Amino acid sequence: MSFIPKIISWILTYRCNRNCIYCGSPSNQGELSTKELIICAKKLKDFGVRRIYFTGGEPLIREDFVEIVNVCSKMGFLVYLNTNGDYIGRVIGDIKDVKKVTLSLDGPEEINDSIRGENSYKNTIEAVEILKRRNFEVSFYTVLSELNSFPFVIDHILNIVKFFKATVFFQPAKRYLLRNPNVKNPIFPSKEKYKNIINYIFDRKRRNYLYIANSFSGLKHLGYFPEGKVINCAGTRLFYRLENNADLIICSQNRTVFGNLLKDDIRKFPSGKNIKCSNCTFAAKVEANLIFQGNLESSINYVLISFFRKYFNR
Repeated sequence: MSFIPKIISWILTYRCNRNCIYCGSPSNQGELSTKELIICAKKLKDFGVRRIYFTGGEPLIREDFVEIVNVCSKMGFLVYLNTNGDYIGRVIGDIKDVKKVTLSLDGPEEINDSIRGENSYKNTIEAVEILKRRNFEVSFYTVLSELNSFPFVIDHILNIVKFFKATVFFQPAKRYLLRNPNVKNPIFPSKEKYKNIINYIFDRKRRNYLYIANSFSGLKHLGYFPEGKVINCAGTRLFYRLENNADLIICSQNRTVFGNLLKDDIRKFPSGKNIKCSNCTFAAKVEANLIFQGNLESSINYVLISFFRKYFNR
């Protein structure tokens, strides 16, 4: 085996208390029991995985989330969390081993709430304040859509990011709902608006280098959207995604099932496959793919952003 994927994005549940316009996360899909999750974690540990990114849906909806985090931490995994922030207050005292918490922020309050639901902006800011008081590392994701692809929105987000000494990834909304690829996204950005806002972010990156996590190369790649540009995918070599039913796939774009972690021998799963993708728009994976294929600028950006997060993001 030439490569052992080190990173797993783990969908603990597709349930979510929010109903973001561009998502469409299903609420009626099954999910693993606590016992089954622990079995999966043990298999990942034996396989050599080092990082787990818990996501969803909203992972904090699961009542056993704290238990799962603590089990994985004791196993030696580096644990990361993607959340909408609504339930941070009730678990904050029990997730001290989480390395970084990532939240979504799509603009000023009125715009953010029109996309992500009433009080979502207020809840996100309150969650960040709680996390910062406990010295957690925090980052943001902003999804660029027809409703928020304006310079004043980007400036507002960067002001928030700077205030909390955090970082932000920008990425486009998909043509179809993120969790329901059969339904068109009603706030998919127009081509002209999207190209203009990517150029604006590119300019702001020059002025706010350490706060925008996208590299210049990453932003350039995202600028080809929606037509897309072929990129060598690090999936099966660097990362996998674990679904709520333990199916192992690459990402929500490439949903080829390579096996089921509960039922199959993980050592027989493919690794080191040469995969090319023309529609990669997930900012962090774009950066991982660029770094994995030897892009120097993206690699330097990653080192500098990581240094900033470690020493100034608390």
